[in-house]
Amino acid sequence: MYPVIGVFVLIIATVCLWPLLCKGSYTTENKKDRNPHLIFTVSLLAIYVVPVHLSYAQTITQSTRVESFEVLIPSPGIGETDVAAFENQTLEMYVFLPEESPKKVDITPPTSETDLTVSENKPSAIKENASRSRQMYIFTPEGSRKIDITLPTSEVGSTASKENTSIIEKNDSRSPKWTHSISTWVSTGQTDWNHTSRGILFGDPTSELIYQDLLGFTGEFQSKVDWGGHWFARLLAGYGAGSGELIDDDFVSTVGATFFATSVAGPHRISRTLSDVDLDEILYGQLDLGGYFYQSAHVKLGAYFGYQYWTEENVGKGFTQLECTSAMFCLSPGTVAFTGQRVITNTVQWHSIRLGLNALFQITNKLDLELDAAFIPLTYAIDEDIHHLRADLAQSPSIEHTGRGEGYNLEGTLRYNIFLPGLYLKASYRFWQLEVKDSRTLFFRSDGSSGQAILNRLRSYRHGGTIGLEYRF
Repeated sequence: MYPVIGVFVLIIATVCLWPLLCKGSYTTENKKDRNPHLIFTVSLLAIYVVPVHLSYAQTITQSTRVESFEVLIPSPGIGETDVAAFENQTLEMYVFLPEESPKKVDITPPTSETDLTVSENKPSAIKENASRSRQMYIFTPEGSRKIDITLPTSEVGSTASKENTSIIEKNDSRSPKWTHSISTWVSTGQTDWNHTSRGILFGDPTSELIYQDLLGFTGEFQSKVDWGGHWFARLLAGYGAGSGELIDDDFVSTVGATFFATSVAGPHRISRTLSDVDLDEILYGQLDLGGYFYQSAHVKLGAYFGYQYWTEENVGKGFTQLECTSAMFCLSPGTVAFTGQRVITNTVQWHSIRLGLNALFQITNKLDLELDAAFIPLTYAIDEDIHHLRADLAQSPSIEHTGRGEGYNLEGTLRYNIFLPGLYLKASYRFWQLEVKDSRTLFFRSDGSSGQAILNRLRSYRHGGTIGLEYRF
């Protein structure tokens, strides 16, 4: 029940953050365009949350009361009278028994490194309950040791900590363990592409558009479930907005330079403009399934397979003419035109398959480090431009680039336990890059006809830091 509540709390919190992160984006003219993206996000959540939580409910058939208690671990050869000298080795531990609550116990001086006996100084009770012996690993500053635990049925001498009592589900290796988090990603990115037309007037490349310095602010939530002791699934979803700038370059061939009577001979860049950009939308989602192939007291190594969806929409407004070598082709350098008016809208979508490795290192009892690297052997890109000022081009869209490529995702995360046993402050740095080469560009003319060009390259990358809170169930 608690993981389900956690998911809904994160959903509600994320929805509340969206208007703040994307202030100004929800206008009458573009609100309708966002509905498919909202449907995508809700669908992704449903695909992840519903089946896994149903599986969780089916595996939980029994509950038990769990209480926190302390275990004192004296060094070999030290008697009970000297236990007080080892207060710095006091640890907290949970014991899960279906029949009754755990007890606060002391460990008597060990007789060997592998055979310790936990007792409450009740030898007769221990003999009577020998059949109830359990084994447990205890981790000390010197290393780990396996001990036998025997708990008497008598309540005499037990001092279980009542204030730490809680009801939790059956704790065995088959019970799912949940982690939910909410965070913000402050990042910068770029989307650029260039193509080559077949006309003799145009250069190679013919045109290049660079949406650069795209500062983005996204709210996101993550959810992860570990089950069976070896498998995990995780979900990431984020939404936000930002701003940046657009560089638009055009090139001509030698023939084109002559035709347009340029001030520079031969093939060259004939025009460069600069526009302000509203990064109206950043939307992404990931779903991964994987397993651990190595586990120790302080290290977990795993591998996974997953899917990533990532889209950004950039709207260029107005422009400043930075360079122009032909009055026939462009405006004079320094000219500012169409201020505040949409001149071009670009929407890029990436659908990617991820193959990755994950490593978790327990640095201290409160601090851990997670490293994640994913290779993307296959990504499919759809990039669309609408040139609002060109009457010769269609407006839905004007240009479309499609192709297959590859890329990678990298991330490093630090988590620190704060305030509550399951609450963590986390910070990470993330880098994504996807790229398509040697593919296709289509031009859609206003008269209904179309033309084709060569897409030399389409690339998107984004990187930056995240900060957030995480809770483990």
